[in-house]
Amino acid sequence: MSTTTLEKPTVGAPKKQKVILAEGNEAAALAVALARPDMVAVYPITPQSSLVEHVAKLIADGRMDADIVDAEGEHSVLSVLQGGALAGARTYTATCGPGLAFMFEPYFRTSGMRLPIVMSIVTRDGITPQCVWGGHQDAMTVREVGWVQIYCETVQEVLDTTVMAFRIAEDHDVMLPVNICLDGNYLSYGACRIELPEQSDVDAFMGAKDVNWHVALDPLKPMAVDPLT
Repeated sequence: MSTTTLEKPTVGAPKKQKVILAEGNEAAALAVALARPDMVAVYPITPQSSLVEHVAKLIADGRMDADIVDAEGEHSVLSVLQGGALAGARTYTATCGPGLAFMFEPYFRTSGMRLPIVMSIVTRDGITPQCVWGGHQDAMTVREVGWVQIYCETVQEVLDTTVMAFRIAEDHDVMLPVNICLDGNYLSYGACRIELPEQSDVDAFMGAKDVNWHVALDPLKPMAVDPLT
């Protein structure tokens, strides 16, 4: 009777994650940097303001290689990014509340053109009676407009799903804009321990950028882009 000895597999030491303390808005900005967008457009509104401030600082400090557009309002923010996406750029913005309402026209147009724009909604309740506190009323008003919506429960989920959102939006079987929804005040300003992935791991996860293979502003390949262009 013979016996077979099974060798124990060699398991390498688990990769050590970088651990930091961060608010939800900061975690979102760090995730955006990891996803390497080409263009961001911003306009501040409570409780989103510190998120775009973090993004702007990452760009100013050279930690994010992206063009930043300080637009005159949210309608222009999303219109600018539509042009960027049609030209082949990976794009990002964030908003909430009345800012989201102001960008409704280009918001509706984004999903119709299947542009893979990623946008955080730092959710808050409505403006009558005046309220800047957390709630989902703003995100719920655009629930049926064709964007993918992801709702986060923790600051770690904010970071993780923001990275995931770019990959989901740009997948050829999806090609839709994506919202990452995080609770205003509770997650946006709530600080806790989070683990940051390595840039090389995010790069491998993201794969090659390919955002305008289906519809593009390209003089060498003229095409109609909705009835206006």
